[in-house]
Amino acid sequence: MKKALLLSATRSQLYYELGQAYANLGNKSLAIESFEKGVELSPGVIDTRVSLASLYIYYKERDKALNELNNIVKTFSWKLGETNFDRVLEMYNKLGKYDTIISLLKTFIK
Repeated sequence: MKKALLLSATRSQLYYELGQAYANLGNKSLAIESFEKGVELSPGVIDTRVSLASLYIYYKERDKALNELNNIVKTFSWKLGETNFDRVLEMYNKLGKYDTIISLLKTFIK
């Protein structure tokens, strides 16, 4: 993977994959750093942003998680797709943001 980064350091998919690998190894700082770099390179890639928010929650970085979730909803709204929408709702639930969940559900029901 490191060799791939040397060959294509601006390809966000590589940082997403690297973030997944570091997260699976339990390396918090490198996982977050990789996902953040992926988001920086391609802010329009939903999966990277959702994974980053999920990792923030896992490591109890509540403010960063809420900020990322709010950015996801603001940026992608109805383009989230069913799977990511469910993941976003689940993360808001873990953060106790029930009012946000209700608001999102009402918006998407319309």
